[in-house]
This record gives sequence, structure tokens and C-alpha cells, in this order.
Amino acid sequence: MSDRIKTEITTTTDLVLPNGKLNPASIGWSKTPQHNCNVTGRWPRKKRWDYWCVTGPDFLFSVTIADVDYALSGFVYFLDYKSKRFIEHTVVIPLPKSYHMPQSPQGALKLAHKELELEFITDANGATELRATSDHFGGHKLDARIQIQREKNQESLNVVIPWSDRKYQFTSKQPGLPATGSVQIDGETFDFPKGTSFACLDYGRGVWPFSSVWNWSSFSVKNGRDVIGVNLGGKWTDGTGINENAVFLNGKVYKIFDDLIFDYNPADFMQPWRIHAPDPEELDLRFTPFFERKAETNLLLIFTRVNQMIGRFEGGFRAGDKTVKISDKTQAIGWAEEHEARW
Repeated sequence: MSDRIKTEITTTTDLVLPNGKLNPASIGWSKTPQHNCNVTGRWPRKKRWDYWCVTGPDFLFSVTIADVDYALSGFVYFLDYKSKRFIEHTVVIPLPKSYHMPQSPQGALKLAHKELELEFITDANGATELRATSDHFGGHKLDARIQIQREKNQESLNVVIPWSDRKYQFTSKQPGLPATGSVQIDGETFDFPKGTSFACLDYGRGVWPFSSVWNWSSFSVKNGRDVIGVNLGGKWTDGTGINENAVFLNGKVYKIFDDLIFDYNPADFMQPWRIHAPDPEELDLRFTPFFERKAETNLLLIFTRVNQMIGRFEGGFRAGDKTVKISDKTQAIGWAEEHEARW
């Protein structure tokens, strides 16, 4: 599919038809979540997750609940930028009998496991609290509470990727959400201060092909008086006519319809990356990693590998009629990754 899909969805739409096929009327993108993710059946191809990542001036904290049909998992990780102290813990519940995943990005989620308890609570105003507790967090005790605000008229990037009428993905990417709170590890407090901490939500619901590879990159930062963010992706959307590329300025989303170029060395992910549009005036970013998070699961038929690089961005992009410049002094910290999955 070579033509660009630029359809903007402006009314509430079911993702799936009663016959289980992708609803053609749902294909496109929106500035606020409009899709009812009524994905059912299709075991074991359904993939559903809520991934949150919070970045502050000194620390990063991420928490996820994911249901991939044959397994329910929760994972949490924490990074101290200066010391490079990194702690991660994952729990897996194989063959879960049933688990409710909200059909919109503002639903509530809870995972209770003897090694890890996670809860995502969203109130009527759209504010979300992330809670994570564990006595087994890399041999440490964890107690995290992060509050996330959605400003009035906050926009996001919501996209349906149509591989076929039986394979599809809805994704809601929400960077630049103001966050505040703290993570306690063995009683030591790591603060995410108001005004310089931001959360990003990656909400996904769909039916995936067995084998997939993708790039994903995102960051949020206060740049002078502006709050800016990006969400950039590649590979997994190739040939569909639509992608998950957009930039954000002060709560407004600006869609990038062109596919982007991810230029990096897969033999050494710690070398600098360049991510740019065919027209570099639209977007041209340099990403310099300072930490590599590696995670791999290899169960013969089931395989996942992620190389998630944490680092700093500089460069620029267009947001409407404004050109945004990001210098190395901005301290725009985020991530870029390569992820491979047979799942």
C-alpha cells in the first residue's frame, strides 16, 4: 500500500466489526482516542498492553501490564542517569483464565502477583496514578507512586495500523503528560519533580502477525516555555500506508505522514543514532545513548528481544508553522529501540 492514509477519525468508532474483522471505518488517526478497542477471540494472536514510562531530570521509571493471550505479564524498571544504577523485575502468569483490559486508554488496570503489585487508576478528569509495590525488585523493596495529569484539550496520537482485515493494531501514544511523584527503593526516595517530569503512555490493542520487528523512539521535555515531545516509529508499519509518527508542542499533536529513516548501527546500538524525515526540515534528530537496556525471552517458538537505548536528543522539527530547536543543553532524555518478536 503506497498511498498515504490521512483520514482523521473524529467520532467514536468500533475497531472491530461483529464478524471479527477490522472495521474499515476505523482506519486512520485521531487527535484524541476515538476507538472502542473491542478485540475478542483470535487466540493466541491478540496483544494488549499499557506501557508507561516516566522521565525526570535525574531518573527514569517504567511500568507495564501486558496480556499476549497465552501469558499475562507485568514489569517495572528504574534507571539513575548519573550512576547508571538499573533495576528491573518481571512477573509472568502463563495461560491466564481471563483478564480485563480496558477498551480505551483511560480505563483502570490492576495486576496482583506475589512478587509484584501494579495498579493504574484514572479519575473522571483523566488524571492517572501509577502504583507499584514489590519486595522482590531486584532484591530490593519497591514502593512507587506517580501522578500524571492530562491538561485540558490535551491531544495525543491515535492510529490504526491495518496489516489486513484480520491483523491490525490500534495504538495510542501520549507523550508530554506532566508527572510528579516518587519511587522508593529500600526506603531511599527518588523524586520526579513537578514541571520537569513527564510521562508517556503506549497503549496497544490488536491482532498481530506471528513475526514482527519495530523501531520506536520517544521523548518529552520542557524546552524554554514550551513542552515538547515526539513519538517516532518504523518497520512494523511499512507498507500499510500509515505510521505512528508525530511531534507535540504544548499539548497539540502534529502528524508526520511520511515514514522516517532510522539510521543506527545494529552491531553497536550505543553508537549515535540519526532519525529523520525524507525532508530533514520536517524532522532531524540526533540521539546519543548513555545506557542500553537489554531484555530477551527465548522459548523456541516464542522469542522476543529488545535493545532499548536511553539517551539524549538534539536537533529540530517543524510543528505547524513553528520550527523547534533542541540543543544539547535542553537535556531531552528519552529512548530509541529495536524490538524483534516471534509471539
